[in-house]
Amino acid sequence: MKNIIAAVVVALAVAPEASAEKRLVEHFKTLFDEFGQDSTTKVKVVSGPEDVAMRNGRVAGKQWVATAGEFRFKLTIQNSTEVKVEQVVQRLQKLPMPYLRAAEVVSDENEDGIAIYADLGGAAAHGGQSYINLVPHANSLVIAHEVGHALEQVARSADPEVLNKWAAAIKADEISVSSYGDRVRHEDLGEFAKVYAACLDAGASSLVQLKKLSPARFTLWEKILHAAPTVSAAAGWSQWHGPNRDGKSPDTGLLKSWPPGGPKQLWEVTGVGQGFSTVSLGGGLIYTTGRKVASNPRNVPETGDVSERPGERLFMLAIDMQGKIKWDKDITPAFTGHHVFMGSRSTPTYDAGKLYLLSGLGMLGCYDAQTGVTQWLRNMREFGAEKPKWGFAESLMILGDLVIASPGGKSFMVALNKITGETVWKSDPFCGAHYSSPIHVVYKGVPMIINGAADGLIGIHARTGKILWIHEFAKGNVANVPTPVFSDGYVFWSVGYSKGGVCLKLSVSGEEVTAAEAWRTKHIRTQYGGYVILDGYLYGNNTYSWSCLELETGKMMWNAKGVAKGAISYADG
Repeated sequence: MKNIIAAVVVALAVAPEASAEKRLVEHFKTLFDEFGQDSTTKVKVVSGPEDVAMRNGRVAGKQWVATAGEFRFKLTIQNSTEVKVEQVVQRLQKLPMPYLRAAEVVSDENEDGIAIYADLGGAAAHGGQSYINLVPHANSLVIAHEVGHALEQVARSADPEVLNKWAAAIKADEISVSSYGDRVRHEDLGEFAKVYAACLDAGASSLVQLKKLSPARFTLWEKILHAAPTVSAAAGWSQWHGPNRDGKSPDTGLLKSWPPGGPKQLWEVTGVGQGFSTVSLGGGLIYTTGRKVASNPRNVPETGDVSERPGERLFMLAIDMQGKIKWDKDITPAFTGHHVFMGSRSTPTYDAGKLYLLSGLGMLGCYDAQTGVTQWLRNMREFGAEKPKWGFAESLMILGDLVIASPGGKSFMVALNKITGETVWKSDPFCGAHYSSPIHVVYKGVPMIINGAADGLIGIHARTGKILWIHEFAKGNVANVPTPVFSDGYVFWSVGYSKGGVCLKLSVSGEEVTAAEAWRTKHIRTQYGGYVILDGYLYGNNTYSWSCLELETGKMMWNAKGVAKGAISYADG
């Protein structure tokens, strides 16, 4: 009886029996032979090889680290295969850039990334959330199929109904993908991922045709392919606004209510100085900054900055999990240009054993996270920047091998090599910097950096620095501070001084992006502290109250009296 039930379930999950000419692979078979010939994807091997015991069977292999755009991932090859890493790179370069996200997904600690094995028990490949394993002859289209499996499992961790939704899409489309895909729904998804890759590689007209033939699968696969990466608790809180800069914590199992008298205080630390920096975590330490008087300021590196109050310096500190200060470094003159808002601004960003920080006076530096020792220094003045009235306040963002900063001068935004500090790209000018920090999004295959500025909101191509779009909301405002948020093609940004907020809807055509205003609101007017998006709803403060708005329409769902202006974050999801 169990076998009969299982057979019925599988039959419901796949497309009805179809003749060959009614399968998607037949419609697009001419694209497969030309797949990747004109691809612009570039994969660069940045380190390796290292000898490793590969995860599947613990066989001996060699491992490299590679990058493609904003993605960073591992390439691992079993020694007995005699496959060269250059061959693997060539196959990956045929894939559309968004598909390389899967390579990064399977490259966490104790994972092998894209792995080549001599034998996989007769299979050409296996793909999942923590592995993409291939035999030596597996080609780029096979990899595209396994990308489908890997990203489907990632999506399922956030939405357990993904495969049920895929089964419904199969039924709605009334067309088979391939005879192999007819087996079960997850194989149908993998085969569709392969067909979509071929159409994306071929160009817009092929994508339009695919969407017409299989609209339900097409829409669901695009959501899976371009979904924001999920994070685990291990990702920690390594930067401003959390792992994804969206104000969401990966932590779960938190208290539903506090005990009488509040939670027990474990420790406190004093002597961190004055300022507005928050904390970041990494390498078992907590990092922050503060303004203090230096005992011997001449013994620290200088970049020509001068504090308005001699002797007052910006310090960066590392605190262990018992509340003990491990190191406390004087790194630059402190911003003291305003009698009320003196002190530190930016939050240190932790990445791979290093810290990245922008001072209020515009010094941009990289520091060893365990010792605080300076690795390299740049200055915003090098890019024609003018210091904002209340000092630079951006918290730097790391994208793969890049450090992203917004000088707001001759180049509104710049990308620096995070290891050397050398300039990789510079954008065209837009306006002066204000106090917002950027976010990174990938929408319909286009990687963007979005940030607020003195004259509005701007979207910049993450790989090239090209300005994609500008919206002049809150142009000329006193201070534009909060970080924008993004979900499902919508960008929301709200600022203070009675300006309110704006929601933009992004549209993509190839590598071009436009941003159309969807709605404005006065129900969220956030001077600082930010806002979060959750399940299609936006939560934020309106000076002395809290509001919830529907993201697509701006409709207010509720408003509640608050205590004061404050920060918002989400956890325990």
